[in-house]
Amino acid sequence: MFKKSILLATGLITLMVVTGCGKANVTPTNPTQQGTVPIDNSIKVNLGTNQPPAKIQGELKNVTINNLAFEPNKLEIKVGETVKWTNQDSVSHTVIGGPDWQSNPLNTGESFYYTFTQTGTYNYHCSIHPSMKGTITVSQ
Repeated sequence: MFKKSILLATGLITLMVVTGCGKANVTPTNPTQQGTVPIDNSIKVNLGTNQPPAKIQGELKNVTINNLAFEPNKLEIKVGETVKWTNQDSVSHTVIGGPDWQSNPLNTGESFYYTFTQTGTYNYHCSIHPSMKGTITVSQ
């Protein structure tokens, strides 16, 4: 019975490793540069940047990450404006806006920048702490 359990567990682990558990991991070659990384040659992920853009259009909008919350958690901006998230918490956080934009884990004092180029409502969250959520509304 014990041997069957070990064999079954080994088989399941092998299956998970081979299939990747259905998730794609994207690791940028240089996470400080804004750009796209191809996935399956058909999907592109805009990674944003940990460095401020060379030129910021309009006003730079700030979101502070503190006490396991984004503040403000709702923000209205114009097309072309940049949002800067800064982690002031004692633990790491991420800023994930779906497949379109995402940060690497941000340690205390680190920031993430993203420039919004299209109108719409963008929901985002922290992948480490899923209860942390925010919304960016972009208008003309």
